[in-house]
Amino acid sequence: MNYRFKKSYLIDEDEIDNFINERILSTSHFSEIIEIYNDGNDALRIIEDLCKNNNIDELPEFIFLDLNMPVISGTEFLEEFEKIGEKYEFLRPSTRIVILSSSINPNDFGKVSSSKYVLKYINKPLIPAYLDALVHYL
Repeated sequence: MNYRFKKSYLIDEDEIDNFINERILSTSHFSEIIEIYNDGNDALRIIEDLCKNNNIDELPEFIFLDLNMPVISGTEFLEEFEKIGEKYEFLRPSTRIVILSSSINPNDFGKVSSSKYVLKYINKPLIPAYLDALVHYL
């Protein structure tokens, strides 16, 4: 099977959302490897380790990030991700972040829209048409 991309991360504490989103990414042949993180800190540690070890090919091409999470919010994740990107310039062209949130609060959108790492803000639920649009958005 031909997948559009090698690896994506889903970062969301909601297991049901992760299950559904993983199925959509898989059945749409969007991403061959889908890693799920219920805590953004875990994903940040892995991303920083991959960068430190210069494992560019192992970085996710997409991160689907929820904003409202209990341990570390999506905006906090994004702040830390940007700090990693400042240290490792190859992170920006390698990894794109898609905000995947149920929040319709304009303040949430405003907080993340200025990030050079955020490609798109998508409201849940994820649907295949959104994935097609992402590919054309690149």
